[in-house]
Amino acid sequence: MATESRDDRVGDVELAGLAGLKEGATPEQLQETVDRLRQLIERTDKRQLEPDDWALLAALVRAEMDEMK
Repeated sequence: MATESRDDRVGDVELAGLAGLKEGATPEQLQETVDRLRQLIERTDKRQLEPDDWALLAALVRAEMDEMK
């Protein structure tokens, strides 16, 4: 049986915390989400990811994979 790593759990929390991925988000929450994702893109372009970025990226990939099922 596979156990979740700390990064997996953090990724789930990070993803759930992205207001733009939830129904009923306010325009301000959506803007904050877009800003955060833009910052992430900038850091990936520079190859300067921060520790919290890895969990967010993993959560986004998992969400995309779930959509493909």
